[in-house]
Amino acid sequence: MQSYSRECRKCRETEEKPIDRCTANGQFQTGLKPAKEKLPMKTKGTFAKTQRKSYTSPRRLIFTAIAVALVALMGACAPQVVEVERVVEKVVEVPATGPPELDYEGELVVMFDGGYMPPEGLTDAQRAAGETGNEYMAELIAQWEEMHPGIDVVPFGVPEAPPGAQTSLIWYMKTAIAAGQGPDLMRYYGSTGYDGAEGDRGLLVPLDAYFRQPNPYVTDGKAGSERWVDQWANGFDGILAQSKSLAGRYYSIPLETAAPSLIYYNKTALDELGLEFPSPRTNITVLVELLKELKAAGHETPMHLMCCSPAGNWDSLIFDHSIIEPKGLAEWRLDYKVSLSENVIEAEEFSRAIKQGLFAATDPEYKETLRLGKLWVPYVTEEWKIGAPVQLSDFLTGKVLIRMSGSWEAEAILGNPEVDFEVGVASGPVVGLVDSEYSMEEEPGPFVGGPAGAWVVNAAAVKRGTLEASVDFLQFLSANWGHAVKGRPGLVPVIKDVEPNVRPEVAEPAKAHIPTSVMRWSYADMVDAGAREEAFIILQEFYLDQITIDEAAERMQQVWEEWADRAIETNSTENGGSWDLSKW
Repeated sequence: MQSYSRECRKCRETEEKPIDRCTANGQFQTGLKPAKEKLPMKTKGTFAKTQRKSYTSPRRLIFTAIAVALVALMGACAPQVVEVERVVEKVVEVPATGPPELDYEGELVVMFDGGYMPPEGLTDAQRAAGETGNEYMAELIAQWEEMHPGIDVVPFGVPEAPPGAQTSLIWYMKTAIAAGQGPDLMRYYGSTGYDGAEGDRGLLVPLDAYFRQPNPYVTDGKAGSERWVDQWANGFDGILAQSKSLAGRYYSIPLETAAPSLIYYNKTALDELGLEFPSPRTNITVLVELLKELKAAGHETPMHLMCCSPAGNWDSLIFDHSIIEPKGLAEWRLDYKVSLSENVIEAEEFSRAIKQGLFAATDPEYKETLRLGKLWVPYVTEEWKIGAPVQLSDFLTGKVLIRMSGSWEAEAILGNPEVDFEVGVASGPVVGLVDSEYSMEEEPGPFVGGPAGAWVVNAAAVKRGTLEASVDFLQFLSANWGHAVKGRPGLVPVIKDVEPNVRPEVAEPAKAHIPTSVMRWSYADMVDAGAREEAFIILQEFYLDQITIDEAAERMQQVWEEWADRAIETNSTENGGSWDLSKW
């Protein structure tokens, strides 16, 4: 679909410039419909035009949806209008004080992904593929637009990255966002290494001050009515800590997480073999013994690992958090400044530990995590070993008996009518004293997940004048996230008092993975992108027997030291940062 720049959507609206300029500049990427000509309506709002609902209505109202089919040719458009009557339930209550008045009028361009794209934002290709969009998100957008009739929410799709790019979002952040383009709001990763790093580079707006202000959409007495941050369990010490930047700023609004490393298994096949899946905890060494028995019974590669490569950091998390994290919390802490994240190892503390010899990859504790990580390699599918996609269909058809994945796949597995075996669900692997003498937890819990994406505000919103509207929209979403998740099963909200939309079979095992206060740590989420890529190569070579454990440890130490040097140079007080090296 043809995309348009912010300027030419504006000029089409005001008709101050020739319409043929509307096809000249593709400043915004995929997912945008061509701008509509102004329709003779009393209120503004892209979604309000099609799904208008009054937030003052006590019950429900009937409204008319205007569906516009655009025939976009170079320099000319011919809209056709179809009226559709629809009944809509009132979505949310608004505090008696009403929504805040915003000075801005115009378009608020918002990137939707992960199943939250409203129907209006779908491309023709997505519709042809059977996607229907998230009606619940569309209802929230319509209500917010009703509150702010001068603002049009324009949906924006995730751009398609060129071949060789790490991910679409990372590529887009480093190109369009870095150039001052792109949507006002987008979804990113909610982590220090991504959101925090890009924010400290000046690409995102810090949200610290807003977190400490009331959320105007939360009723008095409820979490968030005094400080927005109170909507998250444990405030700054909870999941928000995972995105705190090296400079101590917060750029991300995480609204949900996933339960990672959940294990789905073919219970029917295990019963026929007289085997039981480890319960209530899945200790790594016990799981490996089960895999050995399955292989001996003729299942050559009985297990799928989540993600698509041994170079991923999720497997590292499983081992790091039970061995390295407790050591770091006990031995690496800096006490010269009060941390907002008492249960989190800060990047400054990790870099100090590396540079002062408090911790090294050549230490026996880290080498133990390498040994543990390699235990299940002989029993996982070849696709994982070479970095190729691991097909879910192999598990659904019984070819693979165990799949370590997450809550996001619950519906595809447990709700699939063609699966002809009983599926068991267990929480992910843990490392306790039964598995390793270096474990610092006798009864460990599985590692918890990070945000399943997080909202960030493009720094360009400041110059555009859309910053306050962007924050207001996010405050509205966080106050009403329980409605949005109705259209997205499998993920778990991290906002207080919001019920997760997950299948009951998954709900209990998933609880152990949800981040609330004690954050699970991995070096892979601490270092920058360059160090992460080098570390992943080292892991892959070690897992595939291309290098020894000692060689892997020595190379990893070099990667960490080089990262620490870069981090210190960037963040020391001598260079305008917050790391006071004299206090180390």
